[in-house]
Amino acid sequence: MEEFLRPHRVPLPHLRRLVLSGKSHSVPLLLSQIDFPTSVGISLCLESDESFRPSWLFIPRLLPWGTEARIPQTDGHFEQFDLDLGYKIQFNMTAKGDYPALHLDIMCVPKEFDMGHLHDFLEAFYTQGYFKRVSSLTVAPQSHPVTDFRGVEKLLDLPGMHGLHKLYLSMSPCIFDLNDCGNVVYLLGQLVPASQDDHGPLKLPGLQHLVLNRRGFLGPYVSGIQAMRKFEDLLVMFFNARRGHGFPLFQFTALPVDSAEELTRRVEQILGHPGSDDKAKS
Repeated sequence: MEEFLRPHRVPLPHLRRLVLSGKSHSVPLLLSQIDFPTSVGISLCLESDESFRPSWLFIPRLLPWGTEARIPQTDGHFEQFDLDLGYKIQFNMTAKGDYPALHLDIMCVPKEFDMGHLHDFLEAFYTQGYFKRVSSLTVAPQSHPVTDFRGVEKLLDLPGMHGLHKLYLSMSPCIFDLNDCGNVVYLLGQLVPASQDDHGPLKLPGLQHLVLNRRGFLGPYVSGIQAMRKFEDLLVMFFNARRGHGFPLFQFTALPVDSAEELTRRVEQILGHPGSDDKAKS
């Protein structure tokens, strides 16, 4: 294993951008053969005919920002970390300070999706000091490859998730019942108390801003309109539950704005105000 992680690498000191796409173990195998500066911009596409490949877990150590390659920074090498579990599995990291070209984009395209494997993959980057908190999370209804959100509880317990401030919910253009919003509904259920008597800690305690993107046109289907109203009621209950448990959200954005005026009005009556928690506790 050590021979895989520390081979005689080919130095590429003038490399500025690296784009790799490959199946199975091909990407980590190539990364193990080259050495390049920490100022490079990298985009990786990891494909597999099965689920996540075990060799992908070594990628953080094969890239130049791994803790074994350089002294780690206490606040992480990358300032922004955005995780997209919408219509793809992708995360983007953007650099700190004076390196606008420095970024790391990774897209995973497995045939089968497993939340536990995704947690282990992200934890490998967190452990190697790439980031300290997840900046934003995007979630969409069921779509390949993210068709089942069971197991997301483990992902929400990732240390970097505790500081998550912004959650994006991307809705399907046409829904007929709440099952079409399954991933979103399941996630919201994990972010509120299981019952009124549940006084345990909430997941994503730092969550402050929710963005709802209702793309496209629902059409004249009565069932779709009723399903969206049920979802809006569920969303209002979500805001109420978070506030009642002492972790209110402070901002709500619905897109497009002109089609969500009533929902926005209902939510804004519940929203907390910055500093209100501190005053209540003092």
